[in-house]
Amino acid sequence: MFLQVKANLKEVDNASSKIYEKLVPIVGNEKAFIVELVIIETCTNIVKHGCTMKNNRIDIKVDIKQRDIEITISDSGKPFNPLKRKLPDLSRIEEFKDGGMGIYLIRSLAKKVSYRYVEGKNQLEMLL
Repeated sequence: MFLQVKANLKEVDNASSKIYEKLVPIVGNEKAFIVELVIIETCTNIVKHGCTMKNNRIDIKVDIKQRDIEITISDSGKPFNPLKRKLPDLSRIEEFKDGGMGIYLIRSLAKKVSYRYVEGKNQLEMLL
């Protein structure tokens, strides 16, 4: 399944809902919810921090591979490797009232996460 959306939160929400609806009959509510959450968190970070141009787009690819789901999210925003970010200190959760938990959630929920910057695009691949 492949979707390309404008880099804005409304488009991201609509796309993640469509993906959720298509996945529920195949993988069940829980797995579909986790996929939706990972997509929302990744794309929200792209919209808020990476894509500064109005016409930027986000590519979302979801592949079902036996028991796993592979998600690839690409954008042409400024290069940013979320895997280089230090994981938050959860004993100081009050520091995250304005965000900062998305990357932690993604890394916690995924079996594998990889990043690369190729041909002017950020590519984050996640295996759930």
